Amino acid sequence: MARDHARIYCTIWDDDDFLSLSTLAKLVYIHLLSQKKLSYAGLLDLAAKRWARAHPDHDVAEVRAALAELAAARMILVDHDTEEVLIRTLIRNDGIAKQPQVLAAALRQAYAIESPILRAALAAELRRLPMEVCGSAPSIIAASLERGDTVPPIEIKPARRRQARAAGEDVDQVAADTADPAMDPSADPAGKGSARPLGEGGRGKGESSRLTLRSSSRRTRAKPRDRELAARLVAEHIPAQPRRVSDRLTAEAAALLAEGIAPDRVGAGLRRWSQRRVGAGLLPELVGEAMRTAAPAGAAGNPLVAALELARRVAHEDQDDSELGRILRTADDDTALAALLSMGAAA
Repeated sequence: MARDHARIYCTIWDDDDFLSLSTLAKLVYIHLLSQKKLSYAGLLDLAAKRWARAHPDHDVAEVRAALAELAAARMILVDHDTEEVLIRTLIRNDGIAKQPQVLAAALRQAYAIESPILRAALAAELRRLPMEVCGSAPSIIAASLERGDTVPPIEIKPARRRQARAAGEDVDQVAADTADPAMDPSADPAGKGSARPLGEGGRGKGESSRLTLRSSSRRTRAKPRDRELAARLVAEHIPAQPRRVSDRLTAEAAALLAEGIAPDRVGAGLRRWSQRRVGAGLLPELVGEAMRTAAPAGAAGNPLVAALELARRVAHEDQDDSELGRILRTADDDTALAALLSMGAAA
């Protein structure tokens, strides 16, 4: 929804860079901050003629000169090729970084920036945000913007999980039944309506969470056999981790095994996880990514593929340390299938 207020700190009048600006440049800066169409990422379309209409005692040329003055002072950045303006410090100075859901909206809206120059500038700003407050999402998005991505990478997908405890039982993690407001940039991410200023004191709805996944389905309950196999997969494919991380990975892997996903697919997802800076809650997405990448064409109903899946599961469950067993547990599909066929031919 359109903004209905702008947040300006009183300390702006103690900022030497701001004080050194001309009177018109100061006025134009405040004008830009109070634009209804200003995104949470700080982006505006360049519209000097329209902005000049609000200042009848100044013409368009003077307003453009004020914009150039602001750009020289790095209060804003302008790309005339893409006709975009970026208010560089909006996320830090408008209280957006302190509100997880509003920050989530800002990170997604950042992909509307076309200019590689403005993307690089925003990426630098995102890396300045404190990780202890904002988490790792800003730095992940910063790298993504610099690569020229048009959508957020898998690392930014929602990762929050709720935990339900039962007396005498292990914790079953449940997918959070909470919508991610950033999925709809037109929604009110503050969750409080337009009358609430950004960054004002108090917690907004969902402020205690990170980006969240829209889901209401419960995790398939894993059997002890699945948990044992999951623990072995984690130990085999993941470098040494704190116990709490290993336990979460084991729980995620066990749930995937309980769904009937083959151990080699889970292992491929674990290897991908070890190469990414993501939380354990994203293991299912990484397993799915591995399955989409590795699944051979026409695999459905293929007896060879079915035989390979069975042989892999047996090798994992039995911890087969023979040459064939090691290949089945760690190699890709083509190598494992070739080894299995070779062994069958030899027999």
